[in-house]
Amino acid sequence: MFDPEILRGIPNSDWIALSNDESRVVAHGPSLPDVIASAKSNGEDDPLITGVPVAVELLTIFHDA
Repeated sequence: MFDPEILRGIPNSDWIALSNDESRVVAHGPSLPDVIASAKSNGEDDPLITGVPVAVELLTIFHDA
């Protein structure tokens, strides 16, 4: 199950690459192509790519509700 705590410390509006099991962030940054390349170079061939919301705090509040 996805734990929003793994997003803590990642700048808002970054792209993130999560491990296939969604347990860890394998890469993040402002450039989607760079994030994909970094994830692959970190050994994650099939990462889940998504964007960090502008307000991560809101995501956490709704997740806990």
